[in-house]
Amino acid sequence: MHIAVVESDSSYLELLKKNIDEELMSYPKAFVKNENDKIPWETDYFTNSTEFGKAKLSQYQIIVANYNLPEISGLSLLKSVSKKSSAALALMCEHDIYQKDNVKEKIDESISAIFDKQNITKITDWFYYIEAKMRINEMVEAEEANLANLALVTGGYNVHIKNDIAIFGITHITEPENKTQLITLFEKAKYRIVAYFTNGEKVNSSQLNTMVKWYKAAEEHNGKLVFWNKKQDQFALKLIYDCALDRIIKIFDDLDTAINFLKDNNWQQNINK
Repeated sequence: MHIAVVESDSSYLELLKKNIDEELMSYPKAFVKNENDKIPWETDYFTNSTEFGKAKLSQYQIIVANYNLPEISGLSLLKSVSKKSSAALALMCEHDIYQKDNVKEKIDESISAIFDKQNITKITDWFYYIEAKMRINEMVEAEEANLANLALVTGGYNVHIKNDIAIFGITHITEPENKTQLITLFEKAKYRIVAYFTNGEKVNSSQLNTMVKWYKAAEEHNGKLVFWNKKQDQFALKLIYDCALDRIIKIFDDLDTAINFLKDNNWQQNINK
């Protein structure tokens, strides 16, 4: 995965680079087939929009820019890039500028995410999220013929509330029959979700896609989605590890432990305000 970062503040750029390098040091060895393989993340750093403009856009899967660039705003830069590139785009911004300039109102659908520059961990977590989506999409393409022959489960989900937490059984179907009812249950649980697969060794990429989708929804609602390996299934775990989902979604073997984790508010400390 190739990443571009456009940041004019040299001190912050070094801090971000250090954080990304530390993530690469801990990158799962399972993703590297042999010692000669390149680590799956490669990051290019640019200190201004002119320098970035000389790069080949098609090589990047992720492009991140600071809102407050000297020559052109990072937001204008990303909106321009969105017309020429299919990369996932993210904006970094200081919290006070975000409030003062009412940045939220200026964002359109071309921007996938916006981050408080003080919370670098959120930025690297998003990198893992995008990588997971890319890996799942590759699996979807590989499984496309098989998925066409699957018998879809009516309703598309199995969900109930336990101790104010949503217990979410994910079936083969990618969209539930009654999405409104599902959202209502998640809202009741404050988007604290324990997800599990209902079918053990028959788990496929469509279910991973569903889990990633609701993980993102939970994050957007200041909630959290975790995974319960209900069937102690090694095949399901392998799929999760192969897609790097374990880097963003916490895994539990026991339901009560997962519920207690979500009921403990300590995990909320790093949520962006």
